[in-house]
Amino acid sequence: MLSLQFWAPHVAALLILFDYDANLARHQPLFYRQRHPAELNCKHGVLITDQLFDAYLKCKTKAHLTFGPDRSGESSHPICAWQQRLAEHYQANGCHRLRSADSADCFVGDPSLEDLKSAKYRLIIQPYITAQDVGSNIHALEREAAPTQKRNSPYTPIRFVPVEKVSKHHRLMLAFDAVVLWKASGQMPTKGTIIHGFRHTALVLKLDAWIHEVESLIGKLRTLLTDGSPPDPVLIQHCKECPFEADCRKKVTEKDDLSLLDGLGTTDRAKLNAKGIFTVTQLAYTFRPRRRPKHQASRREKYHLALKALAIRDRKIHVVGMPEL
Repeated sequence: MLSLQFWAPHVAALLILFDYDANLARHQPLFYRQRHPAELNCKHGVLITDQLFDAYLKCKTKAHLTFGPDRSGESSHPICAWQQRLAEHYQANGCHRLRSADSADCFVGDPSLEDLKSAKYRLIIQPYITAQDVGSNIHALEREAAPTQKRNSPYTPIRFVPVEKVSKHHRLMLAFDAVVLWKASGQMPTKGTIIHGFRHTALVLKLDAWIHEVESLIGKLRTLLTDGSPPDPVLIQHCKECPFEADCRKKVTEKDDLSLLDGLGTTDRAKLNAKGIFTVTQLAYTFRPRRRPKHQASRREKYHLALKALAIRDRKIHVVGMPEL
């Protein structure tokens, strides 16, 4: 009975999310909708948006394919669409909770630069802020006590994350919001807040070190986007939830790239490349079956990536040792 009482609210929340309308943005006010980078113009070169930065943190190829109006390789992906609906629902719920606490001194939308610098509003919901060559759909800004130094911003960026565990990716996205706010107002935020999980737990972070790392990543992303040709696609864990998966997998299969092997990481691929092995077929020829010594008969057989490559090449199932049924 106790276990049912604990899990009941969790199951109810999941049922609500699964039943959530796929056209959430159409039913929500305009400030909940995301701006597409192709709709934005930048007088300072490439406009780095939060969507591009998020794609870059996940995959360099995805960032290059997301940039610009030509997105022919993008297709509808069920996992990606579900994650987007979940994030939008959680963000809308979080913004509603913030507004209900104090709706009198709350501004919804994009404030003027003067209001941003003077910290006119205590709470700003879903502002889209651009400055120079960066822009971000910041989830919320909350005014704190007056900072001790004028170069520090009185606003704290807030980002809503529906998952329970906050990763480095989420911290970098919060720091990106802080960089955009800093460039727009000339005042650097010293801390930010991530509200996450089922219980809306608030995690407060100091942003100094994260902001410096984001600035370096923005420079690398801009260099990538200004390059005419996209990087060679490589299959990674994120591909399972990426709308460009089908197009990238087709190119990787045609190339017979080593990333077709799930258990082969970036470091292992680099070691094989140093030995002159660049394709699955080449790796398959390195497998040599050997008899195991008697004193190792009880030990577990190690995982042979070369044998897996051989199975892919020959389209056969290979079993090492005597199978136990």
